[in-house]
Amino acid sequence: MDLQRLASLGLLTRTWPADRVLLGTRVCKWLNLELTSHVQDVSIMSLHVDPGDFDFSTTQSDKGAYKGVRAEHIAHTLGKLSKNALTLVFPTSLAASSTLVQGISGAVANGSGSAIVHLDLTLQLGVYPYDYETGAPSGIGPGLVADLCHALARCENLQYLSLRCNKIGVPGAESLARLFQGGSRGEEGSGVRRAGLPVLTHLDLSDNGLMNAGATKLAEGLGECCSLTHLDVGLNKIGADGAIALATALAKCLNLERFETRKNFIESEGARALFEACGSSTKHWNLSDTRTTAEMFSSLPTNQLAITHLDLRRNFLFENPREEFSAFLRRCSYLTFLNLEDCSLVKADARAVGASLSTCPLLTHLSLAANSLHPDWLHSLLLPGALPECTALAHLTLSSNPLSPFPAASSLLSWPELASLSLAQCALTCADILQLAPVLARCSSLTLLNLNHSASGVAGAKALAHAIPLLPKLTELSLQMNGLGAEGIEALSPSLSPSLSP
Repeated sequence: MDLQRLASLGLLTRTWPADRVLLGTRVCKWLNLELTSHVQDVSIMSLHVDPGDFDFSTTQSDKGAYKGVRAEHIAHTLGKLSKNALTLVFPTSLAASSTLVQGISGAVANGSGSAIVHLDLTLQLGVYPYDYETGAPSGIGPGLVADLCHALARCENLQYLSLRCNKIGVPGAESLARLFQGGSRGEEGSGVRRAGLPVLTHLDLSDNGLMNAGATKLAEGLGECCSLTHLDVGLNKIGADGAIALATALAKCLNLERFETRKNFIESEGARALFEACGSSTKHWNLSDTRTTAEMFSSLPTNQLAITHLDLRRNFLFENPREEFSAFLRRCSYLTFLNLEDCSLVKADARAVGASLSTCPLLTHLSLAANSLHPDWLHSLLLPGALPECTALAHLTLSSNPLSPFPAASSLLSWPELASLSLAQCALTCADILQLAPVLARCSSLTLLNLNHSASGVAGAKALAHAIPLLPKLTELSLQMNGLGAEGIEALSPSLSPSLSP
């Protein structure tokens, strides 16, 4: 059976090059029509189950029926596809989790485990129901993780694993640790110890209720994942102790490139331990909402850091200003992305911050939003020898700062590659817009301009109307709540090209 035949049956919803196939809301019908006997003739590499494949009934008799798809259907289908390197995306729920785990286990038992290279069992909140007894989002949970890990132990080619939002808890973390250590293979009597999932590169365990105890358990085996490049443990209520345990394990993961621990409570002590363990090799860091302060940068090794992406938004970095942050930035010469949104930056010395940023010549993305910055502070940041030295800057966000009167508009010309500029909710007046417009007209690389919640008025609209035609790459212009009125809109309209989204 070829792809055209599948399409004629209404079973193929989308195709990609390289024989990638998405089987969407009809996948369950496809499974139940016993077409799997012909699947070996189709080079299917990607099997996605759409949310529409789940039928959620709240009655006890058929609560969450999986539309007739039984574990043996999944196992049989995966067996037929096992000659390919498989990408499996099975969104989980309380209804489907047992079926999915049993199906995967059955496929592995039949020898199909080595074909699975990508397994996404993310619980998609907002699509799936809550556990009506506990009120918590339902998914695989701690009860099924041991069975899943036992099956995954024979998926030696697995590279990507996501259990996001499945609430596996401490027992799940313990099962994963045993898997990583090679203890879920059922081969204890062989006397041979092999690390589990030896080629795993991506692991997403975000929003799983790990807490300190789970992070500590996970760390017992995580160090065996020598191929790991991406790790996400965000939204797990992990504290400093859990972060320190993870740092000890991650120090052995020399290939780790991306680490996300957003919305945990690791504080400065945990963040410092992680930087000490991985700062010289890990490039992408998300430490947003982690209750860290500038103290996290103290006592760090003085070696050059590999960091290219650093998200520190909504932390207490500058509640008590310290020089350590500036010293830290000076060691991040490869930095391209920096988010300092809502970090009380106004309490820091603008000239010191600017001088340290000037040592990041590769910086392209910078967000200083929601820091209560005032015009004098921004003026110091824009002095020669400070932020203007970052000539590669392409995306600048200054939103939600009271920046009127806007200082040194001509500094925008320091960045010839400036592609997006956000000055939304900066209390800009018509006079500010009149000052900015001729400067913006010379920012020829600009593709996005956000001036929402400004007081442009009719005069500002007319000034922008003269600038916009000189910006050939501009595709998005945001002017909500600008008091333009009918006259202002009429003045702008001739300058808006069909490709521009007002």
